[in-house]
Amino acid sequence: MGLHLSSQAFSGASAPASLAYVPSLVSVNLTSLGLTGTLPAAWSLLGALTELQVQSNSLTGGLPTAWSALTSLDGGPAYTREQIGKIA
Repeated sequence: MGLHLSSQAFSGASAPASLAYVPSLVSVNLTSLGLTGTLPAAWSLLGALTELQVQSNSLTGGLPTAWSALTSLDGGPAYTREQIGKIA
């Protein structure tokens, strides 16, 4: 299952931690939403996630270390498992 909200009007909002309650998400595209703040550590519960695209937002900080549990995360211009810990 995927979630694609690219280029919607969420300016100034933070990334929703509640996505962690949808563990079947495989792909999440939150590109160009105007998101601010950090990415939620709770997303480490998204065990099926293979692709996350959050470019063109105003996010700060690195990837939460809890994301090391995302062993399937991989994909193109998205954050990949190899980046976890290097950015945080």
